Amino acid sequence: MTEDVKKADGTTPKKLSLQRRTKTTVSTTTGGKAKEVQVEVRKKRTVPTDAAQRAEEAKLKAIQEAERLAAEKAKKES
Repeated sequence: MTEDVKKADGTTPKKLSLQRRTKTTVSTTTGGKAKEVQVEVRKKRTVPTDAAQRAEEAKLKAIQEAERLAAEKAKKES
């Protein structure tokens, strides 16, 4: 992660949003008249950053560890 994406408190954001705008001209004919209309298309793409992926992996690892401990405890009690 680059240093310029960090927040003011020094942490990285969980998601990085990329926004792109394109303008095009569309020709239409209505009632025998040709008319050109400008159309703006906005596209947004959100990408999870490394920090978000690490947090998700840590959460899954904690759940698996808790399940393993519960299984061992149940086995000892039997």
